[in-house]
Amino acid sequence: MSWADDTEVLAAQVDRLRVDVGVGEAGRAAYQMWAEVRNRGAEHLVVELPAGAELIAAGRDGRPVEPGRSATGWTVPLAAGGERQVIHLASVVPLALPDAGRLGLPLPALSAPAAWIEVSVQLPGGSGNSSGGQRE
Repeated sequence: MSWADDTEVLAAQVDRLRVDVGVGEAGRAAYQMWAEVRNRGAEHLVVELPAGAELIAAGRDGRPVEPGRSATGWTVPLAAGGERQVIHLASVVPLALPDAGRLGLPLPALSAPAAWIEVSVQLPGGSGNSSGGQRE
């Protein structure tokens, strides 16, 4: 196989990113994300969680992993090969309910592009549920 000059090949690609957020009344939220990743040579996926996030658990394909830390975020080790793998991070983030208006929801930043993003938000006291997807 030959590549044209100046062609970039992605080392990893996120086919689907799902973020579930359960907002509490005490100014904190349970924040979970799943990333379906295809790896083409990357050693890890870097995930920058929202500011102030406390990482609770990390996993790959249903098994716990120990992520590292870099200047840009958590480094989750990837398995070799191009097969799909699922990265999961669970954390608690500071997130207060707004007095009125819109809720600003921070999303994680990834070291690989995400083709599809889904977000689900659970608000306390039956105040609503919002979810949606965005294709980039």
